[in-house]
Amino acid sequence: MLVKLLNYLKWAGWLVLFVILLLAGVEFIGANQQEISISFLGYSLEQIKLSVILIVVFIVGAVMGLISAAVLLIVLQLKNKQLKSKLKRRDDEIQKLRTSSL
Repeated sequence: MLVKLLNYLKWAGWLVLFVILLLAGVEFIGANQQEISISFLGYSLEQIKLSVILIVVFIVGAVMGLISAAVLLIVLQLKNKQLKSKLKRRDDEIQKLRTSSL
């Protein structure tokens, strides 16, 4: 009974957070309706709303952050696998030395 109540409270909390973020996003878009033009490295974009540019830049940054974190995670998992293999070889060698007669 208590576990179900805690699950409902957890989902209600996530729902409230989602609604707050959604409302903040709508307010952000409404507050940034100015149109701007961007020129970069010889390329020029026509008039685009500031909110669209900021949201796209935020999403691109988040994706780049996730990709860099995934690469780091893969590297660390490979290093962990190598270390486990090395530890197993040493454990096997110690066990072999314990069972052999001197």
